[in-house]
Amino acid sequence: MDAYEIFEDWLVKNGAEFSRLELRSYDDSLNSTVSACTSIDDSSQSTTIDSSSEEKKECKSSSSEERNHGNHGNNRHNNHPDPDSNLDKDSEMRGVHAKIEIPADTICVAIPRKCLITVEMGQATQIGQVILRSDLDLDAPKHIFLMIFLLYDRKVNGESSFFKPYYDILPKTLSNIPIFWKESELDYLRGSYLLHQINDRVDAITEDYYAICNVAPQLAHIATLEEFKWARMCVCSRNFGLQIDGHRTSALVPHADMLNHHRPRETKWSFDDDLQSFTITTLQSISAGAQVYDSYGQKCNHRFLLNYGFAVEDNSELDGFCPNEVPIELTVDMTKWSTRNENGGENSNNSNDDENSIDPLFEARYEFWTRGDCDGSGSTTSSGLGPSTHAFSVAMGAALGAVVDSNANVHVNTQHTLRSQLSLSSTTAKAALDAVAGIISGEAGDNGSASTALKDNGNGNVAEIALTNTNAHASSTTQENVSTHVKSRTITATAVATPNPSNPRPHSSSVGSDDSSALALKRVRVCISSNENTRVLFSMLRVLAANGEDLRAMSTAPTLPFGDSGCSVYLSRALRGYTAANPDSAAFVTMQHAAFFRTCRDIRNPINLRNERGAMQYLMKVVASQLEAYTCSLAQDIVDLRDEEVYPMFSNRRHAKIQVRGEKEVLHHFGQWAQTALHIFDVIDNELIMERKTDSGQTGSSLNSHASFDSVIHAMDDDDAIHFTILRYCSDVL
Repeated sequence: MDAYEIFEDWLVKNGAEFSRLELRSYDDSLNSTVSACTSIDDSSQSTTIDSSSEEKKECKSSSSEERNHGNHGNNRHNNHPDPDSNLDKDSEMRGVHAKIEIPADTICVAIPRKCLITVEMGQATQIGQVILRSDLDLDAPKHIFLMIFLLYDRKVNGESSFFKPYYDILPKTLSNIPIFWKESELDYLRGSYLLHQINDRVDAITEDYYAICNVAPQLAHIATLEEFKWARMCVCSRNFGLQIDGHRTSALVPHADMLNHHRPRETKWSFDDDLQSFTITTLQSISAGAQVYDSYGQKCNHRFLLNYGFAVEDNSELDGFCPNEVPIELTVDMTKWSTRNENGGENSNNSNDDENSIDPLFEARYEFWTRGDCDGSGSTTSSGLGPSTHAFSVAMGAALGAVVDSNANVHVNTQHTLRSQLSLSSTTAKAALDAVAGIISGEAGDNGSASTALKDNGNGNVAEIALTNTNAHASSTTQENVSTHVKSRTITATAVATPNPSNPRPHSSSVGSDDSSALALKRVRVCISSNENTRVLFSMLRVLAANGEDLRAMSTAPTLPFGDSGCSVYLSRALRGYTAANPDSAAFVTMQHAAFFRTCRDIRNPINLRNERGAMQYLMKVVASQLEAYTCSLAQDIVDLRDEEVYPMFSNRRHAKIQVRGEKEVLHHFGQWAQTALHIFDVIDNELIMERKTDSGQTGSSLNSHASFDSVIHAMDDDDAIHFTILRYCSDVL
């Protein structure tokens, strides 16, 4: 018998039941058929991943965005045939098929509890007990305990292990999982944020491994770091979140983890307390010979690819909704931006202004932008920075004053002996960002106050900002965290932290460094939908496009029924920790009719046409910048995917192409949204002009030369190329 026959025999002898099913191995002639079947469809238009607890992956609060669950996409046993991969026996592709017709509501798989590997079994091992006592902060605790049992049992018990038949059919390598891709394969993802997530995943696994080895050195004797990574991705792609005897746990379930993915789901699974078995039940009739699928849930392709090693060609639900996402990155721009000042405003530019000169509203915008963010200790602050606003202002002023010419340098010193010297261009924003980054790094681990001082080296070309923390006894852990943050800031200061949307976002051919610690960077994951994340994105864009009057209106509380005679909102603002505002200002009067905007996420409706136009222009620039990071266009991706010789089915190259194509589709959607909205603004402006001319008694054919708002909306309604979310925004919101 081969390994799979031994495996099935082992299960049957221990009480498993799957007599209606059989495992099949696919040759190349069947690959395209299997691929066509492995698609996703469902009716729930929601960005919430795994809307049903019966779907294999359960939500997890890890930063790595993993989910608990079953097998890897098209087949969990294959290393996809790829031009860059070496083929061996382990590259076999398998699926589960019905031997006979299976009626709906039939238990087609039952795996007894004794054949499951659970979290508790890992916790019961010697290493597991050490981990529990040490209270380590691990990236994925449930995964860790499953991994520990898997690695420990394979190494210590070896041939005598009860689970040996199961271990023998697990893939020896996982070359389809991106964390194991070669550099040439990672290059297929150039421009994609998935590269940063891959890097984060590798870092998290590595940190977990050495953290455990530090408290349980025996781990190093049973598994190398590479074996630890293998176990992590085996568990990540296979485990089920279950409730057994009323207790939530995760488990590896032999045989059940061999079902491939398909939407809408045609089976459901659970642990049956009466049968004391894991069961899979059909939701519909399955014909003889048909493949039996499981659903891994409604997910973005980046999650499928990162966790399971595949991307779905058509990741659309039955109602047309596609859960594919792309992160859009926004940060406060320290330079003036002309669209904020269109039609006048407090900080209007005149013809002699430098577009890259410092925005006088930067500090106020930054305060509101970071309001409600957490500092390094996890507590919420009004500005999102450890240092005081005064220190922040002094440092920024010092940095700006230091930039005399294009050869200026900024030195940032902290008590942690970090010294960073960057050769900067004449763009003063970059120098200021470096200075502020120094303040952040100096304060990241402590809650003490900071002081800043400017030192001149005599030639006027160097500014040195010395930071002194009142708490001189930072822990080693804090110092390490500070060092990590500082390293990221200084590395990306020139390429990423410059928040000018007209500059293209840099990209790397390899995994690269995460730029998430760039100054005030906020990342919003959006899909082709008008959901909560879309509303948050638009809210933030309105803040970035705001002029002085808009910003005051956004950040000032409305009058409430209580207050003193001197300031009607004094008490309401004091209770929230904000300074008193002048209730007689124009901005404040505007706020009488608006909800209180607590943070930059709360501006859910347009402030005015000028601000909304600026927000859409900003969105267009950001989208264009992110699209420039890719190596080719969306149109080229579509053409490439038709070529199955260059992009073979199930290959890493094809899956990477599917992933970046999906990202570009979302970016193009928001680019079209912004472009369409800008056209509607022009239509509205023309109608307002015509109304004013009509009111003033002017007549002429020119008044009727422009299309009306209603006619344009009707034309959009008839245009299949306009997504309904864009139409709804233009017709209802605008």
